[in-house]
Amino acid sequence: MPETIEEFAKRIKSKYSEYADVDDYELVDRIVRKYPTYAAQVNLPQDFRLLRTTSGYKKIDDIYEQAGREIGVDPNLLLEQGRVETDFNVDV
Repeated sequence: MPETIEEFAKRIKSKYSEYADVDDYELVDRIVRKYPTYAAQVNLPQDFRLLRTTSGYKKIDDIYEQAGREIGVDPNLLLEQGRVETDFNVDV
């Protein structure tokens, strides 16, 4: 069962005292964005997205978001790699 943001932050802060003064939400946001596999361990807000950019297509964005969470890779990197490999241009 996923932890709350407060529980997850408390666990991180107990292991790494240098984060003691960091806001819980900010800490969890940083950790989850750096290590996407943790996203499944935290009860994140409904609108929380790892993907900070867009392909221009919601369904494609959802696929990158899901893939990033499942394989523990930043979905922004997956999207960018897809653009490079397909010469994808949103402005077409």
